[in-house]
Amino acid sequence: MDEIQAQGDLFFLDSYTTHRSIALDLARESGVPSVKRDVFLDPDRAPETLQREFDRLKKLSRLQGMAVGIGHPYPSTLAFLETELPKLKHDGYELIGISQYIGQYMAQHGTPREVRDSDVGGEGIHVVSE
Repeated sequence: MDEIQAQGDLFFLDSYTTHRSIALDLARESGVPSVKRDVFLDPDRAPETLQREFDRLKKLSRLQGMAVGIGHPYPSTLAFLETELPKLKHDGYELIGISQYIGQYMAQHGTPREVRDSDVGGEGIHVVSE
């Protein structure tokens, strides 16, 4: 994390694939801008899982103002996203890049050392409710 911090313009996104992850805490202790994902879109490749998790991502975005989803580059995930992402604007969402998301998140929550785990609104697909 010290090397990431030394670069000055890098950040850390914790995929949080295990609840025992300590990487987010280490990043914050090192002063690295950091967030964790809210939703893992494709823990399996079933179309109904993708739809359920994508719907959950949108719901979290409405509740929190912003949310981050991550997924694998599986053909099924990519095809799903090619169909669903164009609908977001019509549904009142804005798709933003992770750099912009982290900038907005840090502006709302302060420096990494000031952000407590209970403050994490989450963190791919970065959906912001308009």
